[in-house]
Amino acid sequence: MKIFARIRDAEGITFDGCERRHRGQSFLAQVADEEVFGLEEADGVLAGRIAGELDRTGRPIGAADSMIAAIALQRGLELVTGNTAHFQRVQQIGDPLRLANWRQ
Repeated sequence: MKIFARIRDAEGITFDGCERRHRGQSFLAQVADEEVFGLEEADGVLAGRIAGELDRTGRPIGAADSMIAAIALQRGLELVTGNTAHFQRVQQIGDPLRLANWRQ
């Protein structure tokens, strides 16, 4: 099973503009048959640790991407992204995050 790092595509869900609303609806239609994981307490704790360690190294990835990485790690999932270099920072602090590049 794979987790898709497409949170930015979902941004349209929370905005009022027609184009953004359409993007949000389009995203929801694309993931309608996919399993969606919520953020559990253990995920949040791990995401906080990841974010903190990356901040201390001067190479932050942001709160949302820390949460995405934590969800994948907690469930033993491969994270599929178009930006593997970004998420490799999580690997560089010692977490065994498995990555796949959807662009290849």
